[in-house]
Amino acid sequence: MEDAQLVGYWGTECGDVVYTLNRGFGWGEPVGTGSVGDGLIALHGSQIPTSETAMMSNMGCLAIAGPQVRVGYERDWKRWGLMRMIDVAPTVAARLDLPVPRHSNGAVLSDLFESS
Repeated sequence: MEDAQLVGYWGTECGDVVYTLNRGFGWGEPVGTGSVGDGLIALHGSQIPTSETAMMSNMGCLAIAGPQVRVGYERDWKRWGLMRMIDVAPTVAARLDLPVPRHSNGAVLSDLFESS
């Protein structure tokens, strides 16, 4: 599954089968008739984090402010990749000129800042 890492599955300890609902599908009664179909809303838990409908998204939000933070910037996640919770600590550490936490698996989100 191309999105397995988004739901926390990767590496040598990952199982062989991962189940999530496809984008646009959800628990409960679908739009229209039948037992399977487009869900009414985006759902946390049953869909991958990038699922979205015309009305909403499962994506989270990161808001930051400070010196050299790009003003009014909205990250193009399809170009730069998704921001992950594990990216916050290395990003903050790097901006404060502190060492990145030793056991961090995250990346520094350098595109959020003005070039120096």
